[in-house]
Amino acid sequence: MSINYPEGWQNYHSRIIQIQTSNYTTVYTHTATAFANTGLSCTITPTNESNRILILVNANLQVNNNGNTTYYEGEAQYRLTASISGSTQNNPMYGGTQGFRITGHAQSKKLFSTMSMQAGDGPFSGGGGGTAARTYRLQFGGGGGSFSISLNSQPFYHGTGSNPNEVSNITCIEYEA
Repeated sequence: MSINYPEGWQNYHSRIIQIQTSNYTTVYTHTATAFANTGLSCTITPTNESNRILILVNANLQVNNNGNTTYYEGEAQYRLTASISGSTQNNPMYGGTQGFRITGHAQSKKLFSTMSMQAGDGPFSGGGGGTAARTYRLQFGGGGGSFSISLNSQPFYHGTGSNPNEVSNITCIEYEA
């Protein structure tokens, strides 16, 4: 594809084929150490096995350790997984940790934050599932005991008069490389 600018033609070697977006407003809280699906997911079916997919995730998080009076820290893990054609496999692609550490005897031990990540997938030839549908999911893990991690926890913002609805989303973009 070429675009004619005043300075001349510019060739672009990539082209967007399709975009799938999923918004998620449900509050999900995870308290176990094992990874589990949060409910935030996006499914896309590549049109060509030579194409690639860019996955963008934006999530509103809360890390909480209010239930423990001994520890003044909290952390939990998140990861992006992929499954092909509805399979139960959740192949981890990308992950990270969200958390905090405070000193003293604080009463409220919560961290409200946003998390963004991006990952690429493909091409899908040579045993990569070809043009089968792919589902990308956000999972939480690493909680347990008094630690928890929440998605879209709707904290009270002072001055707004109410709890705003939190929205997390995942976008999948198929493109020709």
